Amino acid sequence: MKKIHKVLLGIAFFLIFFVYFVFETAPAAKVIKMIDLPKEISLVGVTGTVFDGAASNLTIDKYSYENIRWHTSLWGLITKQLTLIVKDPQGLNGIGSVQFNKDGSYDFEDVKMKISFANFLKYAKYSLPVKVNGNIDLSIDEASMSMNKCRKLKGNVGLDGVVLFTPMGDFDLGSSKIDLNCRNGLLIAKMMKVENEFFSLDGNMEYDLPRRAYVVRAFAKPKENHRNEVSMLLQMFGKMNPTGTYEIVYQGTFTY
Repeated sequence: MKKIHKVLLGIAFFLIFFVYFVFETAPAAKVIKMIDLPKEISLVGVTGTVFDGAASNLTIDKYSYENIRWHTSLWGLITKQLTLIVKDPQGLNGIGSVQFNKDGSYDFEDVKMKISFANFLKYAKYSLPVKVNGNIDLSIDEASMSMNKCRKLKGNVGLDGVVLFTPMGDFDLGSSKIDLNCRNGLLIAKMMKVENEFFSLDGNMEYDLPRRAYVVRAFAKPKENHRNEVSMLLQMFGKMNPTGTYEIVYQGTFTY
């Protein structure tokens, strides 16, 4: 019996290493053609191998991303867990681990993403005569999302080197931080109070995933030494209440 067990164990190890070798060397483009991917996921321009490959475009439902790389292991392949790398000189750059679940949801861990304000605002459909320089740095410790619901989210967004260019002049807003979480299925972005030489600012954004609709609510109060020019700027976004604070409500949809 022991000899049979050893033979069976040897066969099992051989099959495991054979499968690993096949996936390690087989072109990812051919392997993906044999896999029944979820209908909401499509890959275009696939190169490399299953364990270390790339695609010129990844589409998940209506969300599209360019220049994707991935790394995974045999265990990651079994559990549908990948490390994705996005490197698009004209848009989003970053790295993070994603796991595809049977119920259609996605779990994320250790996500680091960066995009310039100029590229981000292309997706926001806003028509104000204001240009913004600076970068958006996204950091997610853990998250669980589906196409219709924000289930769990722990992370933050850093706004770095933000400068507003407006008809009333330029405003250097420096850096600030936004905490991310979920509430009632919505993605909630809560800005920590910002103090700069022009105004104080705090607020939040609610984002509805299936509708791609966002609502921004913010409160800004001009500083005395820049009251006139800042008030002219804030009048473009909202109305002043009796306390001298401008309440800003802005809503729209992202186009990505």
